Amino acid sequence: PSLTNLAGILFNVDEASFPVGYVAAAAAAQNDPADPQVGYIGGMQIPPVEQVIVAYEEGVKYYNAKYGKKVKFTGVYVGDFEAPDQGKNQANSLIDEGVDVIMGVGGKTGNGGIAAAKERGKPGVGVDVDQYFTLPNEKDILVTSTLKRLDKAVFNTIKAAVEGAFPGGSNYIATLANEGVGVGPFHDQEALIPANVVTDLAEVAVLDIDGRRSFGYASTYFDTPELDAYLAAARRRPRRYKVRTRSYLDAERSLVELKV
Repeated sequence: PSLTNLAGILFNVDEASFPVGYVAAAAAAQNDPADPQVGYIGGMQIPPVEQVIVAYEEGVKYYNAKYGKKVKFTGVYVGDFEAPDQGKNQANSLIDEGVDVIMGVGGKTGNGGIAAAKERGKPGVGVDVDQYFTLPNEKDILVTSTLKRLDKAVFNTIKAAVEGAFPGGSNYIATLANEGVGVGPFHDQEALIPANVVTDLAEVAVLDIDGRRSFGYASTYFDTPELDAYLAAARRRPRRYKVRTRSYLDAERSLVELKV
């Protein structure tokens, strides 16, 4: 945002997806000790989705390193956010290949993947919000969700304005440290997560907050003129930039790979 009465809110969702990947690896190891596998169903392969998936995989790797395990990681980008049937079909293929936990990362397409997990008796992982409350048919198989805490981020931005510190003309960055992103509750799957892994999450969170852990995704922020230029170009040539309606988060992340 370039106006002083306007502030953007960006989410470092990779900071939350890393510990969620750690939990998913533990769930897979519990369900299938002989050949544990964690998978995902992605929408379009664009930076905002990759931000979640790359850190998710890093969490699996961290679990493997800590416990000497060999939890595998795999997944599919469907190329669409509005294709639940395709998401479901791809998830069934992954499950046929041995995947034990499915994360849906991509709107309705990802939800289709979680629906397949439900039908096949596999645990699932949600994104953006606590999908235990948005997927009533699948809520009982959800291990956790990678959360964007819009409530916290909006509240903190309003609080800053009340206190005379409104970040006008710039962005509020939602992180694990300020509770703008987080790991969702385990709900009905709590018994699946070993006590030692629950304890480990406190350690993983410290790694996140202190910035001592690489999540595999470069959280690079750009100046407002670059964001504005990207959005302007995306509006002129939406097919080239693979956008319909894009948030500032999408634009900011896309600048990592695309030049205007």
